[in-house]
Amino acid sequence: RDSQAYPTYDQSVAAGVDTMLTSISVSDYENSVHRTIANNTSKVYSYTRNLIRTLKSQGYTIIAISGSPHELVEQFVVRYGFDIWVGQHWFRDGDKFTGEIIKTHTDKELIIKKIAEEYGLAFEDSYAIGDTAGDIGLLSIVDNPIAFNPTDELLEAAIENGWKVVVERKNIAYHLESGARSGQHRLSKYETI
Repeated sequence: RDSQAYPTYDQSVAAGVDTMLTSISVSDYENSVHRTIANNTSKVYSYTRNLIRTLKSQGYTIIAISGSPHELVEQFVVRYGFDIWVGQHWFRDGDKFTGEIIKTHTDKELIIKKIAEEYGLAFEDSYAIGDTAGDIGLLSIVDNPIAFNPTDELLEAAIENGWKVVVERKNIAYHLESGARSGQHRLSKYETI
């Protein structure tokens, strides 16, 4: 099994979108965004939805940093009560994209530090959830990192750093527990959703 197959595919799709961006109109793109949101905003993981709800009720500021386009992120996060969000920004000139892009899928630790400074937020008892290698830097600076349905690279980093690992399948979330002997890990039932 090639552990880099999905990351390679994901990067290829993103690069293809970036390359083709200038060949589509902004209005066609926005129509696609609206259809995507209408069809997919209710398709979320129970574990993360419940964690967001719990943290929000405890007074946490909920922040999303995504490599997805800002327009998609914005419509999604408003529905789920996020306070601050950042998504990839594609610059426009009228009804055309210029090809200039502000990327947000890497260096998320720098983005969150800037947000924390701007809004006067502290990292004490902070949480972060990530699912790819692009989230390793972000997870490394919070008090409660969670690798959620992680890629192989993120799973390795989570095990190495002792981070919580949660895998959700169907209606049950599991977490990875370290065994008594070094290097042994097992999934155990975490919560029924």
